[in-house]
Amino acid sequence: MGNFYGHIIPGSAFILFGVWAYTNTIASYYKQGSHHHRNVFAPFFEPLFKIVVCISGVIIECNSASWLLFGPNGEGEKANDWQHFTMYILFMITGILDIMSHRFGKIGAQLSHFSYTASFFFESVLFYLHLHNRTVLDTQCHMLLVYSGMSICITTVLTYLHPSSLFVTVFFHSLLIHHGVWFFGVLFCYHHLKIPSGK
Repeated sequence: MGNFYGHIIPGSAFILFGVWAYTNTIASYYKQGSHHHRNVFAPFFEPLFKIVVCISGVIIECNSASWLLFGPNGEGEKANDWQHFTMYILFMITGILDIMSHRFGKIGAQLSHFSYTASFFFESVLFYLHLHNRTVLDTQCHMLLVYSGMSICITTVLTYLHPSSLFVTVFFHSLLIHHGVWFFGVLFCYHHLKIPSGK
């Protein structure tokens, strides 16, 4: 993930998903009035979008790690890449459960919210584990993402407890956008990465 595509894919996905859901929620609210009620993870194409993005991320991370979990001597091979791989798998599972939620009703919706909460919680834990042997600036940058992920985790629970609250839903989507902006900020400001020239 410490390259252009490793930041641009998740960053763009979080921003696009957050902006789409934000505008869709506001539009839905003004159409339905005070009886606003919208599943945070609908409609159907949103889960498919997440699955496609996560599959792309998995392929990139596996290529970065040369598709090897262990080296020739049995040592871990590029642990950071496999942590990123785990993050993509977790979010891909949320997409699958989102699709199932349309079929299994309330139980499916509960699973969808639980998986989303768990994904952001474990993402925060994974990025916290990234802090080993890093510089002060790098540590501070990653801690911002940890705080963002835990905030989304908590807000996801609130969207389940208050599904008709416009404020909670919009705040949740705003945090998603903020989460994506972090990836762009680190990409262009800290790592000084540029768009690959293809050479």
